[in-house]
Amino acid sequence: AGATSAALIVDDKIQARFTDGVASIVDDIPVANWTDGPLSIIQYVSHHKQTLVIDHAYQDKRDFVRLDPFVCENKVKSVLCIPVLYQSDLKAIVYLSNHLITNCFKPDSVVALNVISSQLAISMQQQMYFKVQLSSLEKIADMEKANAQEQTRNRIRQEEFIDRICHEIRNPIQGILGNCDALDDVLIMIKNKQEETEIIDSLTQLTTAIRACSNYQRTITDDVLTLSRLEHNKTNIEYEPVNPKYLLNSILVMFDQQASRKNLSFTYKIDFKNNTLQDVVVYADAARISTTLINLTTNAIKFTSMGGVSIACVVESSDECTDLSFSVSDTGCGIHKDHLPFLFDRFSQSKQRSHAAYSGSGLGLFISKMSVDLMGGQLCVNSVQDEGTVFYFTLKCRNASPMDHKQYWRDKNTLLSPVAHDSFVSQLKVMVVEDNAINQKVLVRMLSKQGCNCVVARDGLEAVEMYQAQRPFDLIVMDMSMPRMDGAEATRLIRAIQAEHGDCLFIIGLSGNARKEHRELAIGAGMDDYIHKPITLKGVVELVRRVRDCIENNK
Repeated sequence: AGATSAALIVDDKIQARFTDGVASIVDDIPVANWTDGPLSIIQYVSHHKQTLVIDHAYQDKRDFVRLDPFVCENKVKSVLCIPVLYQSDLKAIVYLSNHLITNCFKPDSVVALNVISSQLAISMQQQMYFKVQLSSLEKIADMEKANAQEQTRNRIRQEEFIDRICHEIRNPIQGILGNCDALDDVLIMIKNKQEETEIIDSLTQLTTAIRACSNYQRTITDDVLTLSRLEHNKTNIEYEPVNPKYLLNSILVMFDQQASRKNLSFTYKIDFKNNTLQDVVVYADAARISTTLINLTTNAIKFTSMGGVSIACVVESSDECTDLSFSVSDTGCGIHKDHLPFLFDRFSQSKQRSHAAYSGSGLGLFISKMSVDLMGGQLCVNSVQDEGTVFYFTLKCRNASPMDHKQYWRDKNTLLSPVAHDSFVSQLKVMVVEDNAINQKVLVRMLSKQGCNCVVARDGLEAVEMYQAQRPFDLIVMDMSMPRMDGAEATRLIRAIQAEHGDCLFIIGLSGNARKEHRELAIGAGMDDYIHKPITLKGVVELVRRVRDCIENNK
């Protein structure tokens, strides 16, 4: 085209230039710092997005041309400035000039350069598109790689967790089966009429061992279920009236024998500060507090071989709220400072507290920390290796209303009173609906000890038929998962029959599932309450009392 110098400008930066017959790529020189071209002309074309042809710039009458410093200093003659446009979008500017002759850029050259600029715009758009695609592909590849690595880590953690849980479940199963074999030997002793004292001692030891294995297996199951709830945000704080002293005492009785078996001292102290009354009642999540203290105390006893374990609670009340400060201390092996940052991680156990040496699912502290966090507190730890460990946390609880305070102690006094085996209780007619033969016998035995007359239905359909034929009943203990007809459907049909006759009937759902949605299903079907297995003798005693009170109130 006759130019003696040229430049390609992209994003307000010089990307390439032509000077003294040599074309070169430059390192993104900002236009504002460019000394080899007229800045005002470049800005004009950038703004108007139109090709500008100047035959004699130095004598041009337009101020943005004539007064440009570069034009004045170099007495510039011919200038051609072309915007590179893609669908009205400015991609670049091509600047050409000739300082020696005027009227250098002829119409045919301008047309040709505009065509070339259009092709350049298309090429730049394609290049940008491919860069975006490549960047997206690289990001996708990086994400897929990261996801694959995370899936691998999760799979390894899951496999380790499953291996550990299977190990933990097999241990108590082995204990249960082994003690059942030992029970067979004791039965042979009975058959051979050996010493009665020796037989009773053996039976007591075996039943204690079986109960311990079962309780441990239940703990592992509860830990896994709690973890699932926490990770899927399906757990809520359930506030209820709680007395700190009663709550603490109900936990402590669980550990006396456990500590004694290891020859450890086991002490506890509750300190009422600021004139706090011992009968204070607050709103708190008793189940979460209990679970946390049980986990911490279990660990303290487990990891202590000499000395003892101590539990302390400080209760400090004001007009509206009460601070509950709990601590669990031990004189055990302690925790190395390098392991403290990872102590509350899921499935974590420090090297001193290794799974091989102490067993456990590695979930206790993780669940305890998340539970305390949900209650608005913070679980903390101080530990010195080979000296001992202290876990502690504080919860701020709202004081119960006067009405709830009175009702709480009224209920506790009723609960603590012995069950009266009077003629009224002995008249309770109970249907046990359970498809498992062993569970049938266990429930019937527990209920019969409370003076109940029991019949058994093997599934929901048989329960409906039995209720229709033998009504009225006072209580139905209804399993949820059964063949032919489940507990929810059976309850709906029985409630329909009951409505026709106006009977007073208490239906309790019973299941191995403890999730909130399972309870909601049971209540929605018409059950009065829902409890999960395993049900204890204490639970049966409370159940019988509730049914009695319900019937008395509806007389």
